[in-house]
Amino acid sequence: MRVPGIIVHGIALSTCLSLGACSPPPAPQRDEPPVPQASAAVQALHAPLDRARAVEGQVQASREAQDQQIAADTQ
Repeated sequence: MRVPGIIVHGIALSTCLSLGACSPPPAPQRDEPPVPQASAAVQALHAPLDRARAVEGQVQASREAQDQQIAADTQ
């Protein structure tokens, strides 16, 4: 059985049109550096550690004062 020429041309034309509709994404701007995507997640992970480091000196001072108070009470 022979396929009519108009069907073959129609299939070829629709294939060309659908492939022609695909275009590559636009090129990124070279003037601006890329925006970090994970900065909020990194900050959320490091926030508790930063708070702990900030109060570490106070905790050590309280511990030393408590040790001195215990030593004074037991003598």
